[in-house]
Amino acid sequence: MPPRSETRDITSILTAVSAVNRPELHDNIFAATTGLSYLNGKLGEMVRKAKKIKKTENGGTDITVRLMYGKSKNTGSYEGLEPLTIKRSNKLTSAKYAWKYYHDGAVISGADFRNNGGGGDVDKILDLAQAETKIMELSLSEQMSSNFYGDGTGNSNKNMDGLEAMFVTGATNYGGLNATANSWWTATAQTSVGDWVSSGRSALRTQINNASKGSDRPDIILTTQTIYETHMDTLVPHMRITNEKAEGLGFKNLLFDGEIGMFWDADITAGVLYALNGRYLSWTVHKDADFAMTPWKNRLETGDQDALTQHIIVQGNLTCANRKRQVKLSGITTT
Repeated sequence: MPPRSETRDITSILTAVSAVNRPELHDNIFAATTGLSYLNGKLGEMVRKAKKIKKTENGGTDITVRLMYGKSKNTGSYEGLEPLTIKRSNKLTSAKYAWKYYHDGAVISGADFRNNGGGGDVDKILDLAQAETKIMELSLSEQMSSNFYGDGTGNSNKNMDGLEAMFVTGATNYGGLNATANSWWTATAQTSVGDWVSSGRSALRTQINNASKGSDRPDIILTTQTIYETHMDTLVPHMRITNEKAEGLGFKNLLFDGEIGMFWDADITAGVLYALNGRYLSWTVHKDADFAMTPWKNRLETGDQDALTQHIIVQGNLTCANRKRQVKLSGITTT
């Protein structure tokens, strides 16, 4: 069977195919690891019981998140025609998060293009482009998963404000607010936890309760493989209860105290555990840069390289609307 050919320019064909494949690339990136799937994938949708967990912005110099940190001064009981209290309550403020930018690029060298039939064999060129797209998918998921657990200072502060940024103590600003001056803007954390079996489990239980108010509780526990397996070993078989829906998505888990799913992720630092409340976390992206793909270009026509190229662009950041509802334990040891 002769190779399939097209009268359209090969870059137009590649661009059209990329547009069709873009949703799959996006979904695959956010299904690659436990953290990313919780951030903006099916695990997050399942845990948070929400169809849409990503937020999209139309623009702005930064991402603004409204915060409520106090109660109204007007709340109270009354009788008959008693005057009703009405006072202005300055208990609203905003956290501001900088936009962070990610990119990757696909390259088909002129030599590879010509050696695979050039524009005369469309299928071979599409295979090359698909391989390049897969490399971008794997590279972006690896980079973003690592950064999700970081503090945002990597690559000269260009990385997303990951979970570690949320738990920085002292005078360091997070979301443009200083926790020392605003005590309500402090995450729930415990350091030097020690042995998981003798003190870790009880510490986690206590800190989850400290970070909760009624039914407003953390909805996921993320930790290392070592801590996860140690916890599993302490449970008799009939106590190893799992979230079967999460298992169906490919994520092994155990329900801590029969309530919150515990998962492990290879990108988490040794000795660390997070219990997160997704109600206050969001992956926020710009509507025009949500894994946007540029058209394929022939660089010999537009530049000085013998290659076909394409870029993928992401503009977004992880934001938090309530640090107190987020938990971190560190210094956990296992024996």
